[in-house]
Amino acid sequence: MKLTLLLIVLNLANSFASVYSQKVSLDLKNVKFEDAINELSKQTNLDFAYSKEVVNLNRLVSINVTNTDLKTVLDRLLDGTQLLHLELNGKVYLGPKALQSLLDATIYVQQQKLTGTITDATNGEAIVGANVIVEGTTLGTISDENGKFTLEVKNGAVIIISFLGFNTERVSFNGETNLGIKLYTRYQKP
Repeated sequence: MKLTLLLIVLNLANSFASVYSQKVSLDLKNVKFEDAINELSKQTNLDFAYSKEVVNLNRLVSINVTNTDLKTVLDRLLDGTQLLHLELNGKVYLGPKALQSLLDATIYVQQQKLTGTITDATNGEAIVGANVIVEGTTLGTISDENGKFTLEVKNGAVIIISFLGFNTERVSFNGETNLGIKLYTRYQKP
C-alpha cells in the first residue's frame, strides 16, 4: 500500500491535464462517504482509487453544491479528515495527508534550476533576446543583455534555443546547472 502511494506521488508531476475543473452538483444528506464518491464518479466519469484501510467509507457526509468544480467538492468532503486527494492521469487518488510533505519534496526535486549563457559561435558575443523553451511545454524565457538565462526544468527535458538568423539548437538537460550554448548563423556549419 505504501509503495503504491509512493509511486503515485512520484508520478504526479507527469500529470499535466487536470480534471479538477469539471463541474458537479450534489445534494446529499447523511450519506456514506462511499456513496458520495460513487456519485462523483458517475457525474465525472472518473475512477477514484483508495485503500479501505485508510479511507473510512462509512463516515456520514452531507453536502449541497450546484455546478461546483470537483476540487472544491473534494476539499469539502475531506474537510476535517486526515485525507488528501491527488489527480493523476485521469484518476483521483485518496490518501493520507502525511503524503503531502513527500509530494512537495518530490515536485521540488524534479524541478531543477538551469542557468546558461548563449553566445555567437563566430565572435563569442552574447546573444540578447534568444528564445529558450522547454520542448513540449509553454515554459520558456529569453536571454538577457549578457546572453544569460535561468529556467526551472525537469531532468531529461529538451531545451530549444533559437534566435533570428541563427540555427536552432536542441540541448538535453541531464542535471547540469550551467550551460554554455553557442549559436551558429544559418550560413555556418557547427
